[in-house]
Amino acid sequence: MGFLSNYVKKHAQKAISLDARRTIRERIDQFMRTSPMVAVEPKMDGMRCFLIRGTQEQAILVSKHNGEYGAKDFPKLFRDLRVQPSTILDCELIRKTEQLYVFDLLNFRGTDTTPMSLAERKEGIPKAIEIGPDAEHVFLLNWIVTDNPARVEQFYNECVQRGLEGAMVKDVSLGYGSPNGWLKLKNFESVDLVIMKPRFTKHTAEAGHTWSWELGAYNDKGELVYVGDSNTFVRDVDPAKVKVGDVVEVRHQPTEGFKDLRNGVILRVRTDKKPEECLTEQLPWLKD
Repeated sequence: MGFLSNYVKKHAQKAISLDARRTIRERIDQFMRTSPMVAVEPKMDGMRCFLIRGTQEQAILVSKHNGEYGAKDFPKLFRDLRVQPSTILDCELIRKTEQLYVFDLLNFRGTDTTPMSLAERKEGIPKAIEIGPDAEHVFLLNWIVTDNPARVEQFYNECVQRGLEGAMVKDVSLGYGSPNGWLKLKNFESVDLVIMKPRFTKHTAEAGHTWSWELGAYNDKGELVYVGDSNTFVRDVDPAKVKVGDVVEVRHQPTEGFKDLRNGVILRVRTDKKPEECLTEQLPWLKD
C-alpha cells in the first residue's frame, strides 16, 4: 500500500452506526440529542476516495485499499474534473459508471480546512471543484440541513426508495475527523435462517467456538441451501451456544443482484421457530 493510500486510511472521517436493534428513528433521536443541527445526505454504495491535486500535477483519486487512479483508469470521469491546485476532497466513487460524488473538503489551495465546521466546508466545495451543468460523471452530493428528526427519517426513507444504501447524518458544527460526528444509517432488514456450518480460524478453533457461520434456507423443493455467511453477532448472543440446526434472526443489507447475503449479523437465536419455516422466498433479490 502506498503513502497516499495510507494517508486516506489514516485521515478519512469514520462514521458510527449505533445499536442495530434500535429503529432508524431511535438512532436518529439518540444522535441528535448531542448534535441538534445536522446535515443529511445520501449514502452511496461505492468506494471511498480522496480526490487530491498537488501544486501543478493533475488530480488523482486515492482509496485506502485499492491504490491510486488517474485519467487512464477513468477517462470519462477525469474529462469532467476541474480541481483547484493544492486541494483535497472527500468523495465516493462508483466504479462501474465512472461517477464521482463529492461531499467534503479537507484542503483548499494549501489551506487546511479540517478545523472548519461542516457547514463551512460544504460552502467551500464549489470553489474547490468546478462542476459544470453538462457534467455527467462528477457530482456534488445533495444534502439538507435540519434540526427535525422526522425530516431526517423522511430523507432516509426517500434514499431507500431510490434504491440507495441509506443516509449519512452529520453534525454541521464539527470539524473533519471529530469523534462521533457522523452517523451512518443503512437500509437493513432481518430474516430467519438456519445455521448450516461453523467457520473456524486458527484463533477461534483454539477458543473452542466461532463467530462466523454458513447460513441456509429451504427452497421450494424442500432443500436446505446456502444463502450466505454471518461473521458477527450482537452482544446478547453467546457464540458458544450457537449450534448447527439453530434458527437465527439475521440482520442484513438487501441489495439487488448480489449472489449471497450481504453484511449478515446474528441478532438472536430463535427457539420459537422450526428450521423448515426458514424459506428462500425471504430473499427474492439473491441471484440463483
